[in-house]
Parts: sequence; structure tokens; C-alpha cells
Amino acid sequence: MRSFLSFSFLFLFLLICGCGGQAISNRTSNPTGSYYTGVYPSASQLAGSNYTQTQVNTRCADAWAYFKSSLVTASGAVTHTDDNNVVSEGQSYGMLLAVENNDQTTFDKIWNWTRTYMQTPHPQGLFCWKTALDGTVTDSDSATDAEEMIALSLFFAAHRWGDKPAPYDYSVQAQNILNKIISYEVTSDDCLAIAPTVLDGFNASYFMPAFYRLFAIYTGDTRWDRIASKSYDLIYVCLQSQYGNADNGLVADFFEKDGTPGYPGIVNSQYFSYDAMRTPWHIALDQVWFGGEARSKSYINKIIGSFFGSIYNSFGSRYSLNGSKLANDHEVSFIGSFTGGAMGGDSDTNKVNLLNHLMAQPDPTGQYRYYDICWQNLGLLLVSGNLKIY
Repeated sequence: MRSFLSFSFLFLFLLICGCGGQAISNRTSNPTGSYYTGVYPSASQLAGSNYTQTQVNTRCADAWAYFKSSLVTASGAVTHTDDNNVVSEGQSYGMLLAVENNDQTTFDKIWNWTRTYMQTPHPQGLFCWKTALDGTVTDSDSATDAEEMIALSLFFAAHRWGDKPAPYDYSVQAQNILNKIISYEVTSDDCLAIAPTVLDGFNASYFMPAFYRLFAIYTGDTRWDRIASKSYDLIYVCLQSQYGNADNGLVADFFEKDGTPGYPGIVNSQYFSYDAMRTPWHIALDQVWFGGEARSKSYINKIIGSFFGSIYNSFGSRYSLNGSKLANDHEVSFIGSFTGGAMGGDSDTNKVNLLNHLMAQPDPTGQYRYYDICWQNLGLLLVSGNLKIY
């Protein structure tokens, strides 16, 4: 449910952001999508679900508690347990999950760590993508997927809890990040690149069109709408008969602007794997929150409806673009993304099957639990109607 701000704060916010009555106009011009209706669909309400809404809500809360106890340090670093370091992606996941779970204490802790150790040292005021657990920067390049999620999380925090003195003036910080993304990570023709140093390389799982629509509403900058549209253009240019993926929706982890799979220097980036697997979740979120973009549902009907839906309990973790399985690992991270992804498609059967499958998974453990825990949480929130706009 959207937060109701006091009149005075809302008026000030609209003046600062310059969005005027745009959000209200948009809400009444299109009846589909949670942004307009205030209704967030849950697969637990569908025939065939083995779980009630109460049970799924409880699992969401428990998953967040497990995220905190298993990954978040006392100082606010989200531990990338694969090699015990910290990546900006994990910090962004922690911030979004914290605001969705109404946990301001954890949000502020993660944000302060991220700002101190990743943003402050970055030469362009973005976020160094990798540090040691003590905050020592080990790679000063940035990654746009983290930055856009951090920005949205800060806007949500401002709307849910209100701005406070810096650095907790959430909306001001969010606007600053968006300005940096536009300046350094978006090409002149509105393509979101993977980093300021790689403006000719792209990653479909970095495309978050639902976020961009909110950025346009919150800031009044309609360029974000063009970035959303261009994101779909880039995804669809990847789906070509010569690669065998025109109908299955499988995109490479990284690709070039003309859709050529892979990017020079990134090993195995021509396959659908741990990066690309996030794409269905982000595209489904656009369909759930906003609707109206025919390409979102069409894409989900390809990748979940025509491909992963029928093998929901046996898919692997790496595929050639023609659909050949190259790795058999059946990962919770993939289950989480595809479960959320199913919510953007037509098939209720897929929604229910994947909900039941995700709910049946034990909490991830072991050295490689980081990614699984993150996407367990994100999948549960989206499939249960608990991933909300603020």
C-alpha cells in the first residue's frame, strides 16, 4: 500500500522533485498495475496454492530475519559469503529488503556503511562495487544495478519514514545518485550500461524498468521513461533466431549493443546464468506494478511460460541460449527470481507451482548462501504481494 504523506511534506517533496501533479495524473490514466490500483497480487490466493497468505507473510518475515542474522554485520556490511567480502549489489539488496520490511534501523545501518566505504571513495560519487569486510576498497569500478536499487530504496525510505539530517536525507541522496547515473552510466541514446568504464557492454538483469518509471514520477525527468523503453529494445534485440532464443527468452549474462552474446574479457558471459537469471524478476515487476507495457508480459510468457515453467522443479543454473542445459545445480536464487518472474505472466499454474516450490525450500546454508538468501527474499516478496511501492 502506498504511504500517505502529510500534506506539507508532500507539497515540499513535489516542489523539490518538480513532478507536480504527474503522479496523480498517471494513477488515473491507466487502471492496470499496482501503482494505479493499490492492489498487489499474491499467488497464495490462486487455486492450487499449498499456503495461505498468512503463512506466506510469515515466511517473508522469517526470511528477512534470516538475511539479517546470516549476512549483515554489526556495522552494516552485507557479507558476500562466497569469498567473505562486500559487493554493492548486496548492499542494495539489503536496503530494499529493509525498507520493504519497515526496518529503519537496519536500513540506516546498511546505508551508512555503503555511503562511507563505497560511495565516499568513488572518484565520481557512485559506489565502488567491491570491498573487504573492513571497508577497504578492492575494486573501485561501479555497477549500475546496485546504484539504481540503492536510489529507489532511498526514495522509498523518504516516503515511508521521512527525510532526516544528512546522510539520512534519503530523497536528496537518491536524487544525487540518479544524477550521477545519468551523467556517467547512461549512453547518449538512453541505454543503461554496466559501468562508467564499460559503456558498450550491457546486462539485461541491470534493466529495472519499474524503477525507472518511479524515477520519472519522483523527479519529473521523463528521460527515465525513455531508458525504460530502451531497456526493452535491448532485451528484444538479444532474442534472435540465429541464437535459438527467439521464443525461449534466454538472454546472455552480458551482451553487446547489437545483441551479440557475451562481452570481451568476461568469462562465460555468453550464457544464461547467474546474472541473466535475475531478468524475469525485474521484467515481471514492471508488469505487476505498472502494466501497460506489452513487451513485459510477452517476455515473461516466453522465459517462464514457454521455458522454465514446465521444468520449475528441475532447471539448472547455466544454459546455452538455445535452451541446452550446461549445469544441473537447482539453486534457490534461480527459484526465487523465477517465482517472482511468474507473477508477470499469464499462467496461474506457473505462479502456484513456483510459489509452492519456493516455500518448500529450506533456508540456504553454507559458503555460497549469500545469493540464495537474497533472491529467496526477493522472490517471496514479489510472489506474495508484499513488494510494495512507497
